[in-house]
Amino acid sequence: MSRKLNDKELEMVQRFLDMELTDVELKEFQRKMESDTSFKEQVDRFRLADLLTGTFEDRGLGQEERPPVIKDRTRETSLEKGKASMWKWSLPLLFLFALAVAGYFILNSSNGNTTDSNAVFAQVDEYVDKMSDNIMRGKESQDITTLTGVKKTLSDIKQMNEKGSVEQLILELEKMNTTDLDDDSKEVISWWLVKAYSQKGNRVAAEKQLKKIADTAGFNSVGKARDLLKELRR
Repeated sequence: MSRKLNDKELEMVQRFLDMELTDVELKEFQRKMESDTSFKEQVDRFRLADLLTGTFEDRGLGQEERPPVIKDRTRETSLEKGKASMWKWSLPLLFLFALAVAGYFILNSSNGNTTDSNAVFAQVDEYVDKMSDNIMRGKESQDITTLTGVKKTLSDIKQMNEKGSVEQLILELEKMNTTDLDDDSKEVISWWLVKAYSQKGNRVAAEKQLKKIADTAGFNSVGKARDLLKELRR
C-alpha cells in the first residue's frame, strides 16, 4: 500500500521533476527509488501527472500530497500560458487595426489631395482655353500683350493637338520651347505644357511646369501660376 510522502520527500520529488538535483542528490534519489517501493510508486504518479498535464489536478492526488512548490509552478505556468495566448492573438489584431487606421488616413488624405488637384487643373484647362481663345480672336489681355508671332505659335499648337496624341503634343511643345521665340509665345507653350501633362495624368510634371511659369520674371501670368501652386500645396 502506498504511503504519503513527507515534506522532505516532496521537495526532493519537485527538484527531481525540475531537474535541479545535484549528481550526489540524484544518486541518492535513485537509490531511494530502488529501495523504497512505496516512494517509487508516488514518484511515478507525480512524474506521470507532470508529463501529461504539467499539474496534479484530477490525477487522484490529494491536495496535501502536492508539494507547495509544484502548486505554485503549476499556477505560474497556467498564467504564463494565458499571457502567451493573449499576446498570440492580440498582436496580429493590433497590427491589423494599425494598418486599417493608417490606410484610412492615407486614403482620405490621398482622396482629398486628388480632389483638390483635379479642381486646380480644371482651372488650368479653363485658363489655357480662354487665353488661347483671346489670342485667336486678336484680343490682347493682361497675360498676353503682344500678339505678333503668338497667333502662329498657337495655331501650330492647336493643329498638333487636333491631329496627334497627348504624348506627341508634349514632345512637340518641348521642342518648340527650346527654340528662339518671343516671351509671349514661350508663355503660351508653357501653359499648354501644363495642360498636356495634366491630361496625360502626369501631375508631377504639370506642377513642375507650373512652377517654371511662376519663376519666370518675363511672363505676364506669373501671378496666376503662383495662385494655382498655392492651391495645389494647400
